[in-house]
Amino acid sequence: MQVNGSAIYYTRPIAPYKEGKICSTRLSGGGVNAIYLAGEQEKQLPSQIKIKSFCPAGGTQVKLLGVTSPCRT
Repeated sequence: MQVNGSAIYYTRPIAPYKEGKICSTRLSGGGVNAIYLAGEQEKQLPSQIKIKSFCPAGGTQVKLLGVTSPCRT
């Protein structure tokens, strides 16, 4: 919760709400979170996560919570 709490607390779910293992929330300031729900046997994230329901605008910064370098979009 120390790393991921900001994607859960003080957010609202947004459509499409859930796509496969991804849940979507919006921060009160306008940012969007995509939360990956790992299975019990998953010990690490997959090398690629594709989200078909929305695409960030050009120049948007995409981050993985707990990691300092931006993700590639």
